[in-house]
Amino acid sequence: MRIVFILCLALLFSLSENAFSQAPQGINYQGVARDLQGQPLVSKEIAIRISILKGSANGDLEYDEIHEVKTNSFGLFTLVIGEGNPGTSSFNFIGWTQGKKWLQIELDENGGRNFKLMGSQQLMSVPYALYAERAGNGYQAGQGISINNNMISNLGDGDTDPSNELINSVTLGADNRLRITDAGGTKEADLSGLVGAAQNLTSVLAQGNNAGNTAIINLGAPVGASDAATKAYVDAHTDGDGSPTNEIQNLSQVIAQSGDAGGAKIFNLGAPTANADAATKLYVDNLNAADGDKSATNEIQTLSKTASSISLSLGGGAVTLNDDSPTNELQNISTQTVDANTRSLSLTSGNTINVDVRDADASAVNEAQILSKVGSTITLSDILGTGGGAVVLNDDSNTNEAQSINKIGNTVTLTAVGATGGGSFTVDDADADPANELQNLNQVLTRGNSAGGITISNLPTPSAAQDATTKAYVDAADAALSARISTTYSFKAAFDYQNLSGAVVNNQPMPFTDDFDDFNIIGTNTFTATESGIYMFFVEGFYNTATAGGSLSLLYNSIKYPITIVLPFGATQPRFSGTFTFKLTAGQTVSLVGDNIPLLAQFNGKFFGYKL
Repeated sequence: MRIVFILCLALLFSLSENAFSQAPQGINYQGVARDLQGQPLVSKEIAIRISILKGSANGDLEYDEIHEVKTNSFGLFTLVIGEGNPGTSSFNFIGWTQGKKWLQIELDENGGRNFKLMGSQQLMSVPYALYAERAGNGYQAGQGISINNNMISNLGDGDTDPSNELINSVTLGADNRLRITDAGGTKEADLSGLVGAAQNLTSVLAQGNNAGNTAIINLGAPVGASDAATKAYVDAHTDGDGSPTNEIQNLSQVIAQSGDAGGAKIFNLGAPTANADAATKLYVDNLNAADGDKSATNEIQTLSKTASSISLSLGGGAVTLNDDSPTNELQNISTQTVDANTRSLSLTSGNTINVDVRDADASAVNEAQILSKVGSTITLSDILGTGGGAVVLNDDSNTNEAQSINKIGNTVTLTAVGATGGGSFTVDDADADPANELQNLNQVLTRGNSAGGITISNLPTPSAAQDATTKAYVDAADAALSARISTTYSFKAAFDYQNLSGAVVNNQPMPFTDDFDDFNIIGTNTFTATESGIYMFFVEGFYNTATAGGSLSLLYNSIKYPITIVLPFGATQPRFSGTFTFKLTAGQTVSLVGDNIPLLAQFNGKFFGYKL
């Protein structure tokens, strides 16, 4: 059902005494949701996505957020733009001064994330009260500053001395260090801890691994083998032509045409090089015999340590370390003064030696001097009339130096000096923890989309179709498929029953004269199942005599399943055929038997089938 909106935009503000000190960080919004017949959607959970666009109704996205609301008995819903669940930006960072803004509304009438565009409209003057907060209203001019008609001017401090200014410059570098320069020099503060650095994929997934049915968009065309492929790339490579009649079929489609391999093998395969390549018999045989035997119990062993004994599993034996004591290892070294010219070094539980620490000459005037400060003068001590001296600082005032910066909660404050300067600003964060600034996947990928060969580990077993799969899950599925492949086989044997002599034949298995069987399941006259499963059997042939005589059956589980014998119209020899499906357990047998076959009866045929 198509949903239509009657939209109503309400932008409210009050003229209280603080109306000009800080604009409300939100825009009231109301709307009525109606169906195509104009009936309101009453008491219904819906989802609304609000987007702020730059310049026009088709402009770039500057901010978006999602609201989950419930309509009332009239289909009316109310929300505050700025208080929803934000997307990739912050409401506080909308550039209200940078051109026109358009409001775009999208709806999912079922409360999910399958949004449909409902329309756009230009935001007019009222929201720009948010800009007024930054344009001068609510600020008071300090010493040397004037504000007139929203113009901020620097009047200076009343003198021409550049050496006594409170602060000459404040910069925030690309390294996220705040540098404040005044007459006393430059002081800096490391603010990198306040910046939400890009986190690795493990950190992101720790917060949640649900993509919320959101597609990853704006990917570049893949160039490397491990790059994520775009839809355009995949679509372009689905087929080399537009014909629907020459497509490669899957195994189910091929088998649906015929289940008979006709005794043919797949051959001339190259040696596999990638994990997905089909393996040749030679490759598998070499793998099975890679360690010189076919035993599965003498492979890699486990190395373990108990106390001072190291053991190798599976009969590997054990060896004892020389010692396993943690208390007789490295010793402590300490110093002790012996006299003015020497020191002694002592090693715990060891010996003591004297070390000569005198300098290379006997001069007493070239030793380290004393640095001291009195007032604004820094003095290097004089030794025996040589060296030393003093230097005077530019100033020694304690009222015009770099100010202290501190952070309480999410507010950073620069102290005022002499009742001037200083101030605070708020860090855009819900808390004061700099280590939990999670980013969305789009932000992470903008920092780089290369996994650098790092494996994603510790994933749980997937449960939904969109979940990333684990190696164990794939290996288990591969093992199950491999087991099915390794035990799905076909077989074929011929029989030639003729020139019998003696009494009438009853319940006698027919001898097989030739067979195609790589699995040792067909004996001289009996098929034996090597494992449990579903088996299909086919029997076909003809009598060499003009009359059939007697009957033919498949004997399974002490029950005879008859084979049809007919004389086709115009034929001179009877023919027989039959198709059977049996569920066998390992060791069960199937035989082709005859009853009341007359003497000198002759017939030829084939006995074949496969395990599903």
